Amino acid sequence: MRKFILCVTAVICGLSSLRSQESAENLASHFASIPLEGRTIDNLPVGREEEVLAALVARQSVYMGTLLRLNHAPTVERITGRFAELEGKDAYLRGRIQSSGSPYIIDELAPALYKDDRIKRRLYGEGEGDWGPSAQAAEIIGQLIINAPEFPPEAKEWAKKHLGGPGRDIIQAGRAWWELNQAALLANQFDKVQVPTTYPAGVMPEEPAQQLAAPPAPVAPPAPEPAPEPVQSPMAAAIPTPTVEILPVTEINPVWWIVGLIILVAGVVFVARKKKHKS
Repeated sequence: MRKFILCVTAVICGLSSLRSQESAENLASHFASIPLEGRTIDNLPVGREEEVLAALVARQSVYMGTLLRLNHAPTVERITGRFAELEGKDAYLRGRIQSSGSPYIIDELAPALYKDDRIKRRLYGEGEGDWGPSAQAAEIIGQLIINAPEFPPEAKEWAKKHLGGPGRDIIQAGRAWWELNQAALLANQFDKVQVPTTYPAGVMPEEPAQQLAAPPAPVAPPAPEPAPEPVQSPMAAAIPTPTVEILPVTEINPVWWIVGLIILVAGVVFVARKKKHKS
């Protein structure tokens, strides 16, 4: 029995020795691949916590979600600050924040719940968009509630129903949940959160711009007013206006046209014969 215990102890020591020789980069990669419930500060490799954390920070573009999950203060400040600076217009950062499953960063996202009161579609990037900063903040908080293992099942079910998509009341629901649970969240008592039973109705989305009315039919321009009659002085009005007598046109008898034509032809014949006689 004593020999068996010595063998087991030797094996454990050997495994510990092998683990102590493994690179911090490999340990960081292994740590980032375990389920979310295992990614906590307490589960970092014993005795090598600082090395593994430094390895995660060295490749923070890869391990961003893990660092958010660990509530690594510099990473939380940098990522949430950048996201707020962009007014949430960054689909990549949004995805990494949601998938982190970190309940510690909800208080950093809560101020955006009060940016506006209604959902309103906005587009940015290459086909990316959302329903405004407040609706987006409510959706992200909803995904964190669903993904974080620390929250109770009833909170997850409520989040799926009320914060799972851009419904009319999503902003008001997100505000009600935050205001009800702010104290518990700041105290990291995530198992103590409750679900709101009521909250104000949301404001309907903005109506699309009304179509312009058809232009009225053209109206014919008014007829010009007659020119005013010239005003005459009393003396000019006393002088009678002279009348001009129009003589009738005398009609010409067509017989005289025929007689003249006969005379003209006779003259031409006479002259022609006279020239022939001389020749």
